[in-house]
Amino acid sequence: MRGVMLPGIADWPHTLNMIPSLRVINIAACSLDTSSQTLPYLNLTKLEKLDLSYNNLDHSISSSWFWKVTSLKYLSLRQNQLFGKFPDALGNMTSLKVLDLSDNNLNKTGNLKNLLINLCHLEILDLSYNSMNGDIVVLMEGLQCPPEKLQ
Repeated sequence: MRGVMLPGIADWPHTLNMIPSLRVINIAACSLDTSSQTLPYLNLTKLEKLDLSYNNLDHSISSSWFWKVTSLKYLSLRQNQLFGKFPDALGNMTSLKVLDLSDNNLNKTGNLKNLLINLCHLEILDLSYNSMNGDIVVLMEGLQCPPEKLQ
């Protein structure tokens, strides 16, 4: 549904959650303005790819429902005005191969090193165009898996 305008639809996570067979959700550039809802029960246990890029989510990155989807291999949150501290649940997403958090307002990397420890399948980590500072070497040392896989 990439590019389908869906502004003002506040309950879209609940609607998608009613389709447990979904493996791919691409709702990039749909003028969504939130993803911070909690889901009392997560049905999306087969979901492998979630693309929410180019929306206007504009909330704390840790308040989103999708951090519970541990089956994800691809997560793109590019250009969403996300901010704040990374959620501890990121460390449980051990299937992730691609994590794109580029072009947001992320600046708190304090816990990111510890959250990357178990992400041994990670091949692409894009943190570009954020306000992060610090030593990239320290961040990469958080990877307990072979870092040569990262692109």
